[in-house]
Amino acid sequence: MWLVACGAPLGPDEDPIVDAPSRALPAPEPPAEVSVMASCMTSIASDEADTMLALDATGPRTNTYGAADGLNATVGMAAFRFAVEDLDRAVSVTLYVDTNPTCTECGDAGLPSAAATATVYAARSDWSEANADAFRRTASGEGWGSAPIAGSSTKIRAGIDYAPTPAASVEVAAAASSLEVALDVTLVRTWASSSKLTLLVHSPQMLVLASKESARHHARLAITRC
Repeated sequence: MWLVACGAPLGPDEDPIVDAPSRALPAPEPPAEVSVMASCMTSIASDEADTMLALDATGPRTNTYGAADGLNATVGMAAFRFAVEDLDRAVSVTLYVDTNPTCTECGDAGLPSAAATATVYAARSDWSEANADAFRRTASGEGWGSAPIAGSSTKIRAGIDYAPTPAASVEVAAAASSLEVALDVTLVRTWASSSKLTLLVHSPQMLVLASKESARHHARLAITRC
């Protein structure tokens, strides 16, 4: 018996399905996660303002470091403020900053980083780089706290001026040249205000960080959005 497929005769031992001419199939669609990852983008923001908030136990006194090339994160907290946008879409936020052990005020021997666990806090951003210290925020002398007034000189406080819980902790190696800190995205998103985000860095052992006035790489924020 002879069979006919597409008008061509087939032999008795030929299968009309198996022996049919092959046809190109359409390429498979890529997995959904590939297209999602392809839509993610990372932007880098350098800090627009930085200073050191000296934790002076003796009480209010002018201690401004807005023009310093090194920020001592041990005798105080290094403060970095960034202009940020669209943090609602952020899936990761990472802080990068160099150390500056040879800063102008570090002395001839320098101040290399000591091994320790440093902490990073998200904080309010309504402070003046030229005037802020541990007791003052603005040029008119407004203090920190929940209801400061000009000249109040109220000390910076956890839970009011910065988050009571760190956005991250990072192990600092002895003589470290830089830090890379992955931050808690939800926490930094909560403390960002008016498209600004401030991060405070503190270490129990010697850690001097580069400011934007230094020749080293000062603070940068890498934000990945999807």
